[in-house]
Amino acid sequence: MEISELNDKLRFKARNLGLCDQWFGEWSGKEFSQQELIDRYVKGLDFCIKHGYPTNKFIKDNFDIELLRENNIIVDDTYSLLNPHVGVILGESNTKVRCNGYMVSKLYVKDASKVDVYIKEHAHIIIHIYDNAEVNILECSSTNTPKVVIHGELSKCNVAEGAKVRTVAGD
Repeated sequence: MEISELNDKLRFKARNLGLCDQWFGEWSGKEFSQQELIDRYVKGLDFCIKHGYPTNKFIKDNFDIELLRENNIIVDDTYSLLNPHVGVILGESNTKVRCNGYMVSKLYVKDASKVDVYIKEHAHIIIHIYDNAEVNILECSSTNTPKVVIHGELSKCNVAEGAKVRTVAGD
């Protein structure tokens, strides 16, 4: 699909879902590159997750997998992430996320994805869990508290013994 057609499809679908006048206006007459569209997706991630926009199929069909991976967006994939600032894991992905050092990460896990999380040293991670996603916190070592903040249902998250976790109900 041509980049102008991709922009038009995404722009008008977003408008039909309730995209605000400001974002719609900023998008008018512009042809964002795939990277710029991904940047806007991450910036408006709450809107996108709430509306299931764009669909996983649309993302896979219209965005280069390597570019998605470079931006820590995983769709039906097994690619692992290391110290993502923001990670988005969608579809039926089965992956690992490792955070260490002084990293602060936000992780969005949706659909039927399964994620193993390893967190060390002074790193912190905020995990948003949706749908039937599962998160396994397999390693969580440090004296800092809390290391992991979970938004969503804790029942979808398996936590290793001794892990420092705080939950926040719902999103």
